Amino acid sequence: MPLMNVAGPELVGGVSGESEERIRDLFDQAAENAPCILFLDEVDALAPNRHTAQREMERRIVAQLLACLDGRFHLLHTCGLCFRCH
Repeated sequence: MPLMNVAGPELVGGVSGESEERIRDLFDQAAENAPCILFLDEVDALAPNRHTAQREMERRIVAQLLACLDGRFHLLHTCGLCFRCH
């Protein structure tokens, strides 16, 4: 089974909408290789708690990530790792 390893900060872009596009592209690529394992390292850099997200950009990124996860759960095994302690 293919393993795709991506660091969360690699998906964050500086231009509006760029991060969301990178997330969609990543999940499209994973779907093309399905079944596969998608490992999101440092996912906390990409998706803070959506209830405490302060900027509109953070909210859009979290919404895009959740939409991609929800729509393709049957094709992918997705795992995220973060180092933030709560």
